[in-house]
Amino acid sequence: MIPSLRHGPRRLWQRWCVLDRHRFCNDADVTEHVRVTQEEIARYAAGISNLTMFKRPGSEPFEKQRISGLNSRRMDQVGLKRFEPCPAGYTFVDADVGGGAFARVFLVRNEATQDLQAMKRVDRVKLSKHFQISDAEAEQMVEQEFWQMQRTNHPHIIKLFDFFQDERYAYFIMESVNGGTLRQLLTTLHSDKGSRISEGYVAELLHQALYALRHLHFESRIHKDVKLENLMLLAPSGPPHLVLIDLGVAETLQPQQGEAGPMPAGTPQTMAPEVIDCMLGKRASFDDKCDVFSLGIVAHQLFTGEVPYKVAYTGGKSYGPVDYEKTRANMEEAELTGQLKVSEGALDFIKRMLQLDPEKRPSSLECLEHPWLVNCCERRRIRRLRAEGRTSLGGASLSIEADQAAGEELLWMERRRVCKALVRFAKRTPLQRAVAYHLAAYLPVGDLRRAADSFKRVDQAKSGHISYDEIAKALEDVLGIDRENGLLVAAAMDTDHTSRLDFQEFSAALAMVSGDREQRLFDKLLAKLQISPEQDLTFEEVHAAVEQAMKQEVTREELVHWLGKVAKRQQKELYDNPAGIVSNADFRKLFGQRTLSSAVPQPGTSGSHQRNV
Repeated sequence: MIPSLRHGPRRLWQRWCVLDRHRFCNDADVTEHVRVTQEEIARYAAGISNLTMFKRPGSEPFEKQRISGLNSRRMDQVGLKRFEPCPAGYTFVDADVGGGAFARVFLVRNEATQDLQAMKRVDRVKLSKHFQISDAEAEQMVEQEFWQMQRTNHPHIIKLFDFFQDERYAYFIMESVNGGTLRQLLTTLHSDKGSRISEGYVAELLHQALYALRHLHFESRIHKDVKLENLMLLAPSGPPHLVLIDLGVAETLQPQQGEAGPMPAGTPQTMAPEVIDCMLGKRASFDDKCDVFSLGIVAHQLFTGEVPYKVAYTGGKSYGPVDYEKTRANMEEAELTGQLKVSEGALDFIKRMLQLDPEKRPSSLECLEHPWLVNCCERRRIRRLRAEGRTSLGGASLSIEADQAAGEELLWMERRRVCKALVRFAKRTPLQRAVAYHLAAYLPVGDLRRAADSFKRVDQAKSGHISYDEIAKALEDVLGIDRENGLLVAAAMDTDHTSRLDFQEFSAALAMVSGDREQRLFDKLLAKLQISPEQDLTFEEVHAAVEQAMKQEVTREELVHWLGKVAKRQQKELYDNPAGIVSNADFRKLFGQRTLSSAVPQPGTSGSHQRNV
């Protein structure tokens, strides 16, 4: 079973900086500072219903698997061998996804769910050499990244599914983001002369990126490395769905007096001026507005393909160690928006984001409320509504007004469907809701987009969380449910009991997982609970599994009551015989699942009712 998290004492960390693949430290800066440790972040993470837990490095390497699809020359270029270690339960699909100085990203298949997922493999040996830090500090960096990812649940931030470590590598199993990076998008467009990205498309990308950053900033966290390469599209086609990746240098700000400021980190091309000033000893600290500046540089690149100032290197070279003093001077001298050929609204928006003085720079929330961004996104929303409305009318457009009216009707019907799903979800048992929460992590791309759209409509504060009041208001507006009952629905959805709903809690009510895929995901959940998917269990084993899945204590009487309902047995019989055996069929019913016999098509049946992966 999963061990409980321990709230250990704070540790003293040696100050270190991560600066675009280069180690930078002044002798005066090499002092001991109280840092945010993994134990402190764990205090938050311990309260969420996430069964992915941190694992210490093992003493043996994982079993090696053959890598196919790469020729010898390419494998030499990326530093791979014909056989590479891989965690049990996963199979290599593509080894040429991407990588850097100490990490490599693979496309793997989850054998339990048959889903394609991304596996980021961090070489701790190369990590320590690269940043000239000890092995212990390298392990701390890996652990810091794990806790930052484990506590994050947002439709536009990369999702962590599992985590492993062997004697050398750390393995982050994440959702597969197959649409490519914004850098790749930009490269493709510039290779096709005359092609450019429309303002509306850029606005939608920036809105989603800001929504992700607003969530981090709302939780007093900063990303510190926002750039084209760390912004990816979920899928290569359809409406854009942006995902912010790589929380390797993300940090939690500490408001208490006496705390050291955040560590300067990032990429020189997108690093905010105040971050460089801190690194050079000219400034004491910086805050989350550094991410806004970095995203402003991304916006400039999307429109022009270039950074608005020149990054200087030592010795006047075009590569090598960065000359941060000269780069900072270049920022002051450059006209940061001089190359932009965009509308007045877009120019004003980017100019505000690229303010060198962070005091004059807007926050991520203020950027989300900029008129140009709001209007562009609204126009694209209405255009999609018209297209959907035209489709619902049989493809024949009567008028723009008729198309839009039909689209608005479809949207209203979707809102009603979502609200009804929330009410139905609230009527399920607490255990069934907890199981649905875990299964919702594996939403297909289409369902994820729809759930994200619904989530953002309800999230009026744009915090990446939904309050009970926001749920109650949505139910009242759409279904006419009174506030008191609306609050009860919201409380029932709150799986982790934090008095607010994250994206996975919201999407659990909307998840439409069925057939063989449902069984594979449920069996994956049982594996995390260390339970055989086919064997009968003792009452005590069931009790322990239920408490672990729900992340809270469950009384024997409550469990007996639930078993009595699903198994249609006498409660007294179960209660008086706590050492008795609970059948696998009853156990699955308790978790809201079908029995194996009903889930597997019998010989001679078509199985047409099941969904294929």
